[in-house]
Amino acid sequence: MQIKTIAMMMAAGCAVAMLTGCGVPQEDFDAKVAELATAGAEIEALNVKLADKESLLDAERSKSSNANAKLAAANKSNVALKTKEAQTASSLVDEKAKVARLETDVASAQSATASAREQTREVETELDELQEDYQTLQNRFDQFEKNMKALDTPRVVAPAVAAPVASETKSALDVLNDMSVQ
Repeated sequence: MQIKTIAMMMAAGCAVAMLTGCGVPQEDFDAKVAELATAGAEIEALNVKLADKESLLDAERSKSSNANAKLAAANKSNVALKTKEAQTASSLVDEKAKVARLETDVASAQSATASAREQTREVETELDELQEDYQTLQNRFDQFEKNMKALDTPRVVAPAVAAPVASETKSALDVLNDMSVQ
């Protein structure tokens, strides 16, 4: 703006000096006036261009300001995403540790299950053997009981042998029953 004022003052000063007739021929004077008019027109054109460029500069500054604001928001979002990523990575590590512990627990439980099944098979085998032994003993006991009952049947006693006192004698079945109670 100062250049414009200075240029206008110069043009006005030159015009006043020329009008006063400082001894410059008219043709030179007219050429200088035309030159000054052309320079003034160029100055006006340059001022218009300058105003256009200043408005473009203001628009670019506004765009730059908006871009800076977007960049700041993107940086803030990036920081938030990195924080979330770190938290997610930490959670992933924790979950992997839990999975490893659970896999260990599953392996232990499977081992315990296999051991329990083996023990169950052994106990079932022993039970089968005991049941067979019981059945054998039961059969032998039944046979023994039959034999004892057969002994209890009265026989003809020879006259030379005195009959035992009935109150003190027990049958074989009574003896067996007494044995089973003890």
